[in-house]
Amino acid sequence: MGVIMKTENFSENSFYKYLIDNGYLFDKYVVENFLLSLKVKSFVIFTGNSGTGKTKLSQLFSKFFKEYYYDDEDYLTVQVKSNFSSWSNQSWTLSPIFFERIFPIKESQITFNMNVDGIPAVGSLYPTIQLKYYSDELKNYFKEKFDENQDQDIDLKIEYDSLRNLRSDDYIDSEQSMQLIQKSNKSSYEDRQWMANKAIYDYTPFNQGQIPCNIVVNGIKSQGDMRIIFKLSYKKNEVLQKYLKQNLGKEVKIIIDVDDWDFKDFKSDLDLEESDKRLDKNYRIVPVGANWTDNTNIVGITHFKLSTTFSEICSIRYEQKKLKSK
Repeated sequence: MGVIMKTENFSENSFYKYLIDNGYLFDKYVVENFLLSLKVKSFVIFTGNSGTGKTKLSQLFSKFFKEYYYDDEDYLTVQVKSNFSSWSNQSWTLSPIFFERIFPIKESQITFNMNVDGIPAVGSLYPTIQLKYYSDELKNYFKEKFDENQDQDIDLKIEYDSLRNLRSDDYIDSEQSMQLIQKSNKSSYEDRQWMANKAIYDYTPFNQGQIPCNIVVNGIKSQGDMRIIFKLSYKKNEVLQKYLKQNLGKEVKIIIDVDDWDFKDFKSDLDLEESDKRLDKNYRIVPVGANWTDNTNIVGITHFKLSTTFSEICSIRYEQKKLKSK
């Protein structure tokens, strides 16, 4: 899809407000004409005396541009609910379905024979993915959506680079059995399940603990944390349930018989090589600033469409590239 823009209240006025909020005062007429010029051509040349702000205005526009835009191709889209937890806890348990082409989710969902302190049972493992975010702006967005209509489906985008950090190649190939130590608690005998302890990560291609991630919702960017956890459950077993209840609080040894838990054949979309992107013939690299040795504020655009309401999403592509001196 290319690069998507946050649409609320975006106009010439919003860039001007951005300048004011960051302590810069430019002639509003100059700002408006600068942006209007970008509607019809892919570059703008400033002329004027030294020290009049040509370079600074260009650099500030580049920074503003990058705060509003993100490359949609670098993100995985999942759906979340605008429920109470979406703004009160700022977190969700995500459906594993969205990650089946990214992680070996189906391969991790297994049923097996096991024994708990020698008591035989039939068990299963199921991975779940949890996400938490930290943006107050995003919290307010979900609160508004919750007030409008609870449980709306909202698209949430997770940066692929963040997902890569959830993976691990350092795990044990399980050919015969796994051993876990779990504590007998109320959930273990009433709900017949535990959250598998950290030893499970020794046998799976996932990293343990919270992994930082970058997300976008409706153009609002936020930092967050993700983690993959495993639910260990077993079929109804009166003998085992009675034993766990009698030994509440005791650590029990669980031996899981697994001889076909194999992740080697799974191919992740994260490992696919990117095909060469064919740039639009109108694509231009725009050096924003007189000092061409500063590569931090260089963008490329196809067509930069602005309006006073900006009610529809702009379709824009940009790339940051380093200028190579000849």
